[in-house]
Amino acid sequence: MRKVYFVLCSALGYVIGHYLLSGAAAAYASVLISYHLYLFILVMLSQREKGIALPIGHSLISHLAFLALVVGLPAIRDHIPFFGIITLFIPALAPFEVEWLFSKDKKMDTPEPAGKGSGKITMKKGEAFSIDDLINRASAGGHEIFLAYLRQPSRTFSKPGRSVREEYGHWLADRKKREPQLPS
Repeated sequence: MRKVYFVLCSALGYVIGHYLLSGAAAAYASVLISYHLYLFILVMLSQREKGIALPIGHSLISHLAFLALVVGLPAIRDHIPFFGIITLFIPALAPFEVEWLFSKDKKMDTPEPAGKGSGKITMKKGEAFSIDDLINRASAGGHEIFLAYLRQPSRTFSKPGRSVREEYGHWLADRKKREPQLPS
């Protein structure tokens, strides 16, 4: 069905661009109308099965990048023979943009706001400490050691999406677990 929409959008863009306008405006209008019409149809079809994968600002920037490509192709029409035929296939870029902007499985995960990452850390003995408690009881000397730890290229407690505060809490918990083993 998408192929039928593609052909209809390309034909409609061609007719509007070439019978209502002339010159360069016809070439640009034809491409822009057919591309946006096909993009709109693909987005409406995908809304039922997909969620937005990028924030709105990133989506707009991505769309502008695709538009730069779409508008750039008719700009070289004087240098390529039979480019009028090639411009009919420019809306074929729309599925790539839809795949880029929309994920297949679920909506975008929003990161947890700062300051909300005060979860619990459970020790081996069954003790549970909150990250905030561990940080509040930390010493200045421990903080200096943690700063040296942060300068390491591979950090044990660094995970994607984990804040430095949470990483500090996990580092403190590990240090607390190993306290009996640490020399005085």
